[in-house]
Amino acid sequence: MSRSAVVFFCFCVVCAQPVLAQQPDAEKSKKKSTALTYSIACTLAPAALGGGLVLHGADVGTGTNEGEVALGVAVGTLGLIFGPGAGHVYAKRPKPMKGAIVRVIGAGIAGLGGIGIGVASSWGKSTPSRSIVFIAVGGSILLASVIYDISTVSRSVEQYNHQRDFSTVTVCPHYFVQDKAVGVIVTVRL
Repeated sequence: MSRSAVVFFCFCVVCAQPVLAQQPDAEKSKKKSTALTYSIACTLAPAALGGGLVLHGADVGTGTNEGEVALGVAVGTLGLIFGPGAGHVYAKRPKPMKGAIVRVIGAGIAGLGGIGIGVASSWGKSTPSRSIVFIAVGGSILLASVIYDISTVSRSVEQYNHQRDFSTVTVCPHYFVQDKAVGVIVTVRL
């Protein structure tokens, strides 16, 4: 290979970056990884904080602190209900919290089961099987909706970028073996 080809190849390696095919005025394209990070972080952080508060408040050795347990349940539930939609809000999806309605219904059903267990235990009775079914059904609805919203956040970003005609052009160096030549490959993603 000649020196100029090596210099050209090194220049292309150093300068190879995706760039926007057009310069948008005020809006920028959205990134799938950022949207996914928002959805996961806004779901897991409150759920972990709430779980920690519940565990700390329910410490058997020092007695139960019902206020701390209730606060932990509330923080964790709010994170599970509204957190998965954070990536959709970032992607400016129309009605980004539509999944939150499904999660509120699931949490309500599970809450009814929890109330049934609380009432039964206060009367000194064993745990009613219907209450466990309510908790299982409500929890399943809530969990399925969380998974669905987080897994579809990249689709919302794609729709946002497609509606605004964001596309990327990538210029990468390449060595063509058959021709024994250095060149450039240009990739356009619409």
